[in-house]
Amino acid sequence: MRLLSYLALTGVLAITAVLPVRSAESTISKPLTLDSAVRIALENHNQIGIAESRREAAEARLTQSRSAWFPRVTPSYQHTSQKLSSGLSTSRNTTAISLQQTIFDSGIRETNIAQSRDALRSSEYSLEDTRQGVILNATTAWYELRRSKELVKVADSGVERARTTLEATKAFVEAGSSPKKDVLQAQADYQNALVSQLRARNDVRLAQTNLKIAIGVMSVEPVDVVETEVAVPSAEPDNRPLADIIAQAYANRPDLKSAETNVKSSERSVRIARIEAGPMLESSFSAGHQFDPDRYDTHSLMATVTYPLFDAGASKASVKAAKASLKQAEESIELSRRAIAQEVESAWLTREEARQRITAAQAALAASRENYAAASESRKEGAGTILDVITAQNQLVTAETNAVQAVYDYHTASARLERALGSNDPSNTGVKP
Repeated sequence: MRLLSYLALTGVLAITAVLPVRSAESTISKPLTLDSAVRIALENHNQIGIAESRREAAEARLTQSRSAWFPRVTPSYQHTSQKLSSGLSTSRNTTAISLQQTIFDSGIRETNIAQSRDALRSSEYSLEDTRQGVILNATTAWYELRRSKELVKVADSGVERARTTLEATKAFVEAGSSPKKDVLQAQADYQNALVSQLRARNDVRLAQTNLKIAIGVMSVEPVDVVETEVAVPSAEPDNRPLADIIAQAYANRPDLKSAETNVKSSERSVRIARIEAGPMLESSFSAGHQFDPDRYDTHSLMATVTYPLFDAGASKASVKAAKASLKQAEESIELSRRAIAQEVESAWLTREEARQRITAAQAALAASRENYAAASESRKEGAGTILDVITAQNQLVTAETNAVQAVYDYHTASARLERALGSNDPSNTGVKP
């Protein structure tokens, strides 16, 4: 046996050694696209594993409930050994098999099965909801890292412009065409630009950490994203009635479906409590056969009627508690509907506001670039002041920042809207009603 165990263990280790193992570092060794970030999140995030385990547990409980419809067959073996004070010893071996089958139990068996089926369906909806939440977190974290990297570019440009202005101002002072105080102003503007650059670069590191958390990867290695061009949305507004959009969310949201399923389960709990509080008829059949030491068969059919004549109010309290739980489940649906409507409206308004800001920000950016170019040229010609250039620089940085923020605000709001509508998981085929 030891040799067999050793060989089996050796075989398992050999097979395991050749299986590909993907480490956390390997999943983020290359810049991530949005799709790959979502895929890694769905494969690695612990929340999905927990939700899948809950679904498996609910499935096992359904199998357990269904077993009440089938007979229970139980073989048994008993060995009895006795030693008497007289020195004599006796032994007895008994081998038997028995069968028990519930015929009727006032409907409790059927209700328990239906309740377990509701619990399984609810766990499947919860798994869907968890997947959608993970997808949203991964998507927004990916966009936030892209946003942070774009803002670093803005900060770098601001530093470069401030440095150019500082060097030009020093040249003007040396040439005697500008007062020395202009250097102080340019120096202050340059240092402020460096501070903004440091803050922007640190925001990238924070966004990298948040993305690793969102995709379920534990690693000290930095994560990066593919810097493909992020689409600028159409300027045309979404003119769909908000009521229709909210209705779509009501039809799709798995958390709302889970809450509705919980109401059905609570209704069945009320039914069970009422059955147990009244007269209960139960009938069952049992049969057995003993093989040795004596062969014989037993058969019995039993019917029982019970009624909780006095139980100190326990039965009535059970019904009352079940009704209260049902009311709580019904109120939870209404709360969920209100929260969903608010979530949809908020995401929709934020997205449409960002859409409008994109157009305005692009126009402001174009104007700021022209203004900065004009201020710089005027300064070279001696007609402008250092204050004009610094003001134009700061306006350009603000315009560049606003343009970046508007685009990424749109995409993150769009991701939240898809999640609010329950439609951000393309692989989801839905749970059978």
